[in-house]
Amino acid sequence: MLGATGNRWIVYVESWAGYGMNQPATNQLFAYDQRTGRQRLLTSFPLFGGSFFSEGTAGRYLAYDKSGVAGNAGGISQSVWLIDLATGQPTHLPTSDVTGNAVHVKEGGRLLVIPLHPLA
Repeated sequence: MLGATGNRWIVYVESWAGYGMNQPATNQLFAYDQRTGRQRLLTSFPLFGGSFFSEGTAGRYLAYDKSGVAGNAGGISQSVWLIDLATGQPTHLPTSDVTGNAVHVKEGGRLLVIPLHPLA
């Protein structure tokens, strides 16, 4: 479990690995709605020794960075997303919305600052 958002959402990861593997082959990020008892798959991401992942929440919003090694040059690419957990609606964010280790985005007329925490 990664954490709870208020009294409604629980965010967690399921990891999958093949027999004899030293590390997970893939992880799946879920949100569980305590009011309805439903879970929602938010995204899957690989972990084959070179991909990175971080997430953070603010109220009903979840931000995550699904980054990995880009091309042969070995540069890191950022793929930042914001999900409204109440609707399941994802929005791809420009990397300019990331400052340091936090996402800064206006949603519903207010500024949300969502600190991103690496998934260990």
